[in-house]
This record gives sequence, structure tokens and C-alpha cells, in this order.
Amino acid sequence: MKKLYISIVLAMAVCVLAEEPKSEGRFDVDGTKDGITLKADEISEGGWSGGASWMDAEKNKQYVMANFHAGSDWKKGTFTFTPSKDGNVNVVLRSRWVENGGTILWVLIDDIKLEGADIVNGDFEKDSSAWTLNGEGNNKASIVDKGHSGNAVRVAHDSPAMQTIKVKANKPVKVTYWFKATE
Repeated sequence: MKKLYISIVLAMAVCVLAEEPKSEGRFDVDGTKDGITLKADEISEGGWSGGASWMDAEKNKQYVMANFHAGSDWKKGTFTFTPSKDGNVNVVLRSRWVENGGTILWVLIDDIKLEGADIVNGDFEKDSSAWTLNGEGNNKASIVDKGHSGNAVRVAHDSPAMQTIKVKANKPVKVTYWFKATE
């Protein structure tokens, strides 16, 4: 009986470890270049925010991540952040991180709207010059015609899309966007 119990526990552990990671849409705000402390204020149901655990304590306060589970249907995500001073921050669109050799998790992001700051071409309908599309070859962020409304940007963790926006001290910025996992 003891061997059967151990076998069942080991089989369950293997199944859990072998499970594919779930796709997540991720919207990062990076204030490290101008030394802007960022405070995550609100996030919509099903999302969660955090800092940049890989950075030192001071820079971690200057980086906010909003994460949302991405499924096969379009979902709306919202979150609010407040900068400590005037300056520029980078918005970085990506998916969740996976270990080297893991399956790349691509997500689509579309219809980005900001209240409290301006973003250029948040619906991805114009040329992509306002966005820096990172990655290489087939693993590069790209504008695709499979959006929530028209075009969207296809991103992965190591193939993000980025844009610099201006923020004002203590003026909350509300971010709204649509996202889903790719097929």
C-alpha cells in the first residue's frame, strides 16, 4: 500500500511539473531611466501587479508590472499607476517569462487607452514607428491583422513592444487594453 501511495504522489508531481505554463498578457511600466518611483494603484479583477524582483530595491520601486491571464477570447485589462515626478517612462508590452528552452508564449494586445498621459497608435492601426518592436526573425514582436478591432501587436516576453510616454508627478495614469493568447 505504501508503494502505491508513493507512486501516485510521484505521478501527480510529474503531471504538475509537466504542465505547460499559462499565457499571460503583461503591461510593464519602467521609470528607471528618469528615476521615477511608480506606485501601482488599482488593477481589474483577475489581474495582479508587482515590481521587478530581478532589480535592486531602489529600481524595483521604479518598475510596475500588470499581469493578466490570457485565454483564447479577448479580455479587457485595466490598471492605474502613479508616478512620483514628471518625466518619461517606458511602457513595455510582453507575455510572461519562461525558462530558456521553454515554449514561447505569444499574446496579442490591442486598443490601448490611457487617461492621465498620451500614447501614440495604441490601436496599432497606423504605421508602427511609435513602437519599438523587439526580437529577431520569426521571434520578433509584430503588428498583425488579428486584433480586437483591426490590428494588434503580437508580443512575447523576450520580443516586447515598447513606447516612451510622458508622465506628470502624482497624476494617476489609468491604462486600459485588450489582450488574448495567440492561436
